[in-house]
Amino acid sequence: MLKITEILPNPKGTDTNNEFIEITNFSDESINLKGFSLDDGEKGSKPYKFNADTIILPSSSKSFYNSITKIALNNTSDSARLFDGAGELIDELKYEKTTENKSYSHTEILSEKGSRILLLETDPTPNKQNEKLYKLTGTITEKTENSFQISEEKSRKTLTINYSQTTKELSDIAFAKNTELSILASKESASIFKIIDYQILKPSSQNESTSINNFTEQKEFKVDLPVQIIILPITIILIIILLIIKRKHLNHSCQHNQQNV
Repeated sequence: MLKITEILPNPKGTDTNNEFIEITNFSDESINLKGFSLDDGEKGSKPYKFNADTIILPSSSKSFYNSITKIALNNTSDSARLFDGAGELIDELKYEKTTENKSYSHTEILSEKGSRILLLETDPTPNKQNEKLYKLTGTITEKTENSFQISEEKSRKTLTINYSQTTKELSDIAFAKNTELSILASKESASIFKIIDYQILKPSSQNESTSINNFTEQKEFKVDLPVQIIILPITIILIIILLIIKRKHLNHSCQHNQQNV
C-alpha cells in the first residue's frame, strides 16, 4: 500500500530543488515504482515518470525532490498525485495554503480514545515516517520556567510537558497551576512530551478573577465615552435648528418689507 505522506511546497529560501513529495510504503513487501508517475494536478507541471527501478522498502518512506521530478508545487493551493503503471490514481494529497518551511504530512494522533490520521502542517521530515503525536488532557499541578506537569484526566499519571514558544507573561496565564487543558504534543520519553498546540478547557480560579477584573475595568472605562459622543451631535443639531429659525425670521421680515413698499 503506497501513500503520499508528506509534501514540502514552500521550503525556506528558494523553492527550486528544495521542494519534495514523500511516498511511504505501508505494506510488508518492497514496492518498485518503475512505470509509476507523479504530478501536481491536471493543469500543473509535466508529470514525472519513474523510468528506472525505484524501490521503497517495507514500512519505509522515500522523498523525491523537484531537482529530479521538476514538479513545481504552488505556494497557494495545489496537490500531489501518484499514479500506477496503468495510469490509475493511487493517492492524492491536497492543500489550500502554505507556511514557509512547513510540510503537509499525514500524522497519526494517539489519545485515550484510540488513534486517527490528520493532515497537519509540521516540521519537514523527508525520508522518514511521520512522527506520531499525542492528545493529552489533564490539570496542571506544577510549573517551572519552560515546563509544567499535568495529572492526566483518566490515568492520573503525572506527565512533564516542555514548551518554548510562549512569552513568560503568556505562559503565566495559559499554564497557571490548576488550569485544565487539552494538549497536542510529541513524545520525547515515556513521561516527557513537547507541546505543539493546546486548548484551555478550564482556566485556574486566579485567571478567572483576572478576566473578570479586566472586563469590569473596560466596562467602567467605556461608561463616560458615549456621553461625550452624544453631546457633540446634539449641539450641532441645536445650532442647525437655530439657523433655520433665524433664516425663516429673516425671510418673513423681507416679505413684510416688500408688502409695505
